[in-house]
Amino acid sequence: RQLFNMCRSGGSCSECAVAGSSQRVRVGRYHERYLSECERLSDEASAKDGAAFKMMPFECSSNGMSGTFGWAKIKARLLKLHESLRAEIETWRRQGAEQTRLLRASHDASVNSCVRWLLQEEEPTAESQPRPHSRCRCVHYLLQQEERIKREIPEGASIGADPANACVWTATLFGPPDSPWDGGMFTVEMVFPPDFPDAPPAVRFTTPLFHPQINGQGVPYLRCLVMWTYAEPKERTIATVMRQLVGLFAHDPSPEPATHINPAAAALHFSRSEEERKESKRRVKRCVQRSMDM
Repeated sequence: RQLFNMCRSGGSCSECAVAGSSQRVRVGRYHERYLSECERLSDEASAKDGAAFKMMPFECSSNGMSGTFGWAKIKARLLKLHESLRAEIETWRRQGAEQTRLLRASHDASVNSCVRWLLQEEEPTAESQPRPHSRCRCVHYLLQQEERIKREIPEGASIGADPANACVWTATLFGPPDSPWDGGMFTVEMVFPPDFPDAPPAVRFTTPLFHPQINGQGVPYLRCLVMWTYAEPKERTIATVMRQLVGLFAHDPSPEPATHINPAAAALHFSRSEEERKESKRRVKRCVQRSMDM
């Protein structure tokens, strides 16, 4: 259903665009899984490109869906959507660097609220706090939550902003003791959009990982990002994201199939074959060892 909704036949590939925070999160999270499913389904004899849809037992002429399979077009649209998302994130990065430069040069009248908020969140000082009447909404919210955010950053993790770009943050997570990830040190990059906190950051591990809930490009499945639009304002925080990132290593992967955005890792981890489960543990161990060498 998600493939159909995202890649419906209307429009050309050149018209693809990533609109809305929920769409961004879905494209980044499920991109590889969608492509994998396209490859798998296109190999089935009854679903080759150009093959007509078959009427299901519950369908009739008035509620059926006519048409033909078009996997090549769907894959092209998926790739175009993903390119659009990557381009949008790079735009956030460039804008953040420029806005940060302007703010540090004291031209803060032209700086967007996201950058002010992020700079204040990282290192708030009495001198840098604007007067109450001039505070933008983002900074005002942050100043209210400042101490709470510091307290809620979980142990075994650290985070900070790029000195030259307040919209790019780097977090370091340490593998919990007595877990398969024990001894590892994993780096995460967060790039914040101009409308943060109304929209979630783009979150990506830069350390290669083999985990059912982290895809091959390092994008994790985090429920807080999925539900960001519907969450209470107090939950739309960096601390919430950090807690769920730490939880990826502190707990066993969820058996819920919708969270498995790395099909290869999920297949081995949840396999009934003892040898395949051992292979999963070996690959996790290699990830831990590589993380210490980086």
